[in-house]
Amino acid sequence: MNLIRLFLVIQNAALNSVWAFLFVAMVNIPLVLADSSTETNPFEIPEGVHTATFVEDIDGISVIKFSGNYDRDDSTGKTNAAARAVVAKEFYRSHSDDYDFLVVFSDFEFDTGSAVAFHLGVSNKVEGIGRPIYSNSAIFGSESELKGYIDMASIDRYETNSLNVNLGTGGDFSFTLKVLAHETLHQWGIVSGIDALQGRLDSHWSFFADTDASVQYGHDWRDNGDGTFTAEAARVRFSKLDLYLMGLAKKEEVPSFFVIEPAPGTEFSKGDLPKPGVTVSGTKQDFSVDDLIAVNGVRNPSFDESQKVFRYAFIYLTSTDDSSGSATVNSDLGKIRQVRSEYEDRFSVLTGGRGIARVYPAARFNTDAGVIEDVTSDGILDGLGDGNSGKAISWLLEQQNDDGSWSDRDSTRVRDSARVLQTFIRLGVELDAQVSAKEWFEILEPENADSLARQLLAVVEKSPQQGREIAEALQANQNSDGGWGLTQGLGSSVIDSGLALCSLSNQTQGVASDVLGEAFKFIADAQNLDGGWGVTNKSPSSVSTTARVLIALSCAEMQLDINKQDLALSWLLAQKKIDGGFGDQASSAHESAEVMLAFISVQRPEQLAIEELTTFIVSQQSSLGDWSGSVYQTALVIDALQSFSITNISVTNLDVLDENIYSGEIVKVVATVENNTALNTEPSIIEFSI
Repeated sequence: MNLIRLFLVIQNAALNSVWAFLFVAMVNIPLVLADSSTETNPFEIPEGVHTATFVEDIDGISVIKFSGNYDRDDSTGKTNAAARAVVAKEFYRSHSDDYDFLVVFSDFEFDTGSAVAFHLGVSNKVEGIGRPIYSNSAIFGSESELKGYIDMASIDRYETNSLNVNLGTGGDFSFTLKVLAHETLHQWGIVSGIDALQGRLDSHWSFFADTDASVQYGHDWRDNGDGTFTAEAARVRFSKLDLYLMGLAKKEEVPSFFVIEPAPGTEFSKGDLPKPGVTVSGTKQDFSVDDLIAVNGVRNPSFDESQKVFRYAFIYLTSTDDSSGSATVNSDLGKIRQVRSEYEDRFSVLTGGRGIARVYPAARFNTDAGVIEDVTSDGILDGLGDGNSGKAISWLLEQQNDDGSWSDRDSTRVRDSARVLQTFIRLGVELDAQVSAKEWFEILEPENADSLARQLLAVVEKSPQQGREIAEALQANQNSDGGWGLTQGLGSSVIDSGLALCSLSNQTQGVASDVLGEAFKFIADAQNLDGGWGVTNKSPSSVSTTARVLIALSCAEMQLDINKQDLALSWLLAQKKIDGGFGDQASSAHESAEVMLAFISVQRPEQLAIEELTTFIVSQQSSLGDWSGSVYQTALVIDALQSFSITNISVTNLDVLDENIYSGEIVKVVATVENNTALNTEPSIIEFSI
């Protein structure tokens, strides 16, 4: 039987108008309250009423142009959730589903009701906090991660200079941060189910509640011992009860508290905003967290299993066409950056170090990095390819651009050029194409960490001075967690971090040892429990990402703990498909090639069913010699296939048995010679010079 609770709230507003809200809360009918008493039920987005267009990301803040009604309520008086959903869907069209909260500032004013800002609930997976389990995340373009949409409204409403902090007054920078913290807390509170605890709009603590000065209202009340109570502070912190609801404190840590039953004639009501310094008369009613548990049940997930790290994406909503480059936009984005940066520290302080707010965006990836949908082969794919490297190399040479680069498309030019050049170098061939490719890399103006790392690998031997300069620039992009994102301001990813680690480890001068060590630690710590790595830190393991991590660590001559390495290899082996290839979904030539290179890099090729794997890969080669018409895939596959057949001689235990050596005499030399290649190779001749 579903429990139904009805609340009728009448609040006086400006101009003597009256707002009435009827709230119905029942299982599977989500009620989500914010400052403006926002109710969210499943809804449809009316076509053509709202439009949102992603413009660009600037320093990790997404600029989105919006047109339509963005007021808190629509023309019918219902929550204008559709406008928010349109913005969110446009955001997710070009960003990963990796965020718990979307924080939206605008360059325009709109009606937010009686609140400065408000929280729109999107989903709830937590039991025992007075809210039903529900999810409207799909309507907002998120598969499951998005919890809440926070409208901060116009950036001009806030003080954004972090030096302007005058505690006790509204409108200072501290207030700005508290507003964002307050709206975040609405994700879990306040729906206690106990009338005495409910305050303004039943979504805040009562004016008379002793909340240890929670940002969600109430006060830190002092019992004067004479039937009066003085409010010493308000809106200062997350209380222990708040932290319990958030999953950041155990129930045993929550102290008992009280609510004042005001004496008759008291001028204040439980729905009033906090007023530090006032004194009221009344009697105490004691409460404990067990009283909430008796009504709502125990929080699930518990403290031990609850989420501790929360990711925020910041959006700048604009109504103008002049959406980038203007002085106003640059000023507004600077203000948002200030709020974003300081909030990360403030959230840690408010939670007593128990919670972490990740405010910089995760790097964005194509999860199938070798596949370009609009690139196709002109050759015939009949499944009878022979892995002919000569034909493939000829095809690659034909695809070289006049400037010396290669490209499946303009946006992948650096990656594709680096991949082809690396293959030629590893094959040991000397071609004019390599010379022109290196010259192209020398004059390249890198746009991000990816292009810096690839440029460094290309020029390090020919131009040591330039290599040092590139290495310094790349190190300057390293994040505090030891990793790299695609650009400064983006969260670290194992793909970008692995590439940077590999390139810097090949630079002999100007690289601090702690830079490499911290990068290795970031990558190692990001390994999933199943042994693989995902394209983002919270995403499922990916074949391509896992393989590239192992290759990058080998490039840097760094090795995981043997158990973790074995776990990674075992996970990769488990992704083998019935056709002998590898892939996250169906087998693909480029993922299979990356797996081959990964096992070679850690010197474990014998674990692969190599004949079956190569049969699959060469069956994907076209009659012209390419794979899928992609220079990236073709170079990658040839590198992998040749790595299994090129002689890889190692000489150890070299000893010259004669102590005195004279010109013209026969000398006896003893050495251990091994070929570490997985396949049989052509006979080789080894010469020793003494």
